[in-house]
Amino acid sequence: MLGGVWAAAMVVTCVSSFWIRDGGFSWSHGLSIWTLVCLVAAIVGIRSGSVEMHRGFMVGSYLGTLIAFAFAALVPVRLIPQRCAASR
Repeated sequence: MLGGVWAAAMVVTCVSSFWIRDGGFSWSHGLSIWTLVCLVAAIVGIRSGSVEMHRGFMVGSYLGTLIAFAFAALVPVRLIPQRCAASR
């Protein structure tokens, strides 16, 4: 049940990211598409009984989420670091 809730939250997050566009699409939108592909493949894998395929795609989508967070939070030209520095 926890996995289903996590997958549903990821789908909502990925789909909603397409409405966040400051001048167009970016690499993070590509990562959203990749995460959706990973989630579909993971669900297909577990429903077909392939636990290894399911595990691989779920770990891949989780690592992708961490990488996206790191880029959003740590790259200086992104809005998050600029707003944090402005509030100091």
